Amino acid sequence: MIGAPRLKWIVRAGFGFLSLALLAAASIETARAEGRALNVGIGAHAFLQDSFGQSAPRGFSIPLDYEYELKPAFNLGIHLGYRFSGEISQLTYGLLLKHYFQEDPGTLVRPYLKYGLLFLVSRLAGREGAGTSHDTHLCAGTDFAPWGGDSTLFFAEVGYHYSTLSYFEESAGRLDVIQVAFGPRWRF
Repeated sequence: MIGAPRLKWIVRAGFGFLSLALLAAASIETARAEGRALNVGIGAHAFLQDSFGQSAPRGFSIPLDYEYELKPAFNLGIHLGYRFSGEISQLTYGLLLKHYFQEDPGTLVRPYLKYGLLFLVSRLAGREGAGTSHDTHLCAGTDFAPWGGDSTLFFAEVGYHYSTLSYFEESAGRLDVIQVAFGPRWRF
């Protein structure tokens, strides 16, 4: 059963995703000239430590990246993500830098490295409030077009999230996560 605090959290995260999706849809015409992309994925993740008394929980994640193509091999992106692992739910958001190894977006496989400085909000079921921390995101992935072309692609990536939850002089521990994600990528 979903309690009222968790339901509020899910609704807020949903509105955040909806807001970014509407922003992307509203700017499609202007984006054609400037080069932008939207990645919407679904993934799985696993905590690497015994976080909050749980033995390395695993769960599902939904990453959403809205990117601006600054150069053919370099993108600047805005990230919004949601992770859910049993008792722990997390919302991440922040900026990403993506470096492609190939400049041509029309190739069938286009590998990249991605780095992000994100903000992380963690909630525990049954507890009031939330914990906040940084989230350094390091990722390797690839865009691929199984049918050729460069307007509708897919992406697959493996990422590591380094996070430390701390408050005042206390350190509550690490919240490191390994994440695998896959989904469509629309260039416009």
